[in-house]
Amino acid sequence: MGGVDNGETLQLCVQDNGGGISPERLAQLGKQVVKSERGGGSALYQLTESLNLAFDGHATLTLHSELGAGTQVILQLPKRSKAW
Repeated sequence: MGGVDNGETLQLCVQDNGGGISPERLAQLGKQVVKSERGGGSALYQLTESLNLAFDGHATLTLHSELGAGTQVILQLPKRSKAW
């Protein structure tokens, strides 16, 4: 887990060494509401939509995963030059 200042953007990264996510499911996460055994299955989709609204499409949420090896989530946010 960590953060990196890339000048005009801030990148936050979280990863685990768990079971990973299937490629089929990974392709859906953040792009649509997904079926979930726990919860409503809408959190990543709502987060992506909120980032698009708040940062005018300049923020990204990227998920990388390999079955049996874990998952990495990267959030890239633009820095604001003016006060909120």
